[in-house]
Amino acid sequence: MHQKSKYFAFLIIFLILLSSCRISQKKNSPEYVSYQFLSHFQQMEFDEAAKYGTENTKMLIMFFKNIIGMMPPEKRDSIQIPEANVEIKKCYVYENSAKCTYIANEKTDTLDLLKIEGKWLVDLKKESKKAEKL
Repeated sequence: MHQKSKYFAFLIIFLILLSSCRISQKKNSPEYVSYQFLSHFQQMEFDEAAKYGTENTKMLIMFFKNIIGMMPPEKRDSIQIPEANVEIKKCYVYENSAKCTYIANEKTDTLDLLKIEGKWLVDLKKESKKAEKL
């Protein structure tokens, strides 16, 4: 009976470790990263959105943040932040890059991601009009 208890305890620990690995993999999936980035960006939570972006994306986000910071306070306070309304439809992964199709505020668009040092990050390009659409 004692041997069965050890086996059962080992099995439980193994299952817990396995499920925690899957959870962390999901948090590092293109779908998860895209959703987090878009939701925070829509809410104008630029510092949070930047955590899910490449260096290029972070620079663009700081640009938006600075522009909003230069607005007169009464104009900045009148900005109505929409409720986060993001649905990730499908992500296509190509080795270290991905393209995710999403719907935000009833518009369908795509988001590019790169896998850098094992971590998926949103990659907005300066020349892209995508940042203006967000």
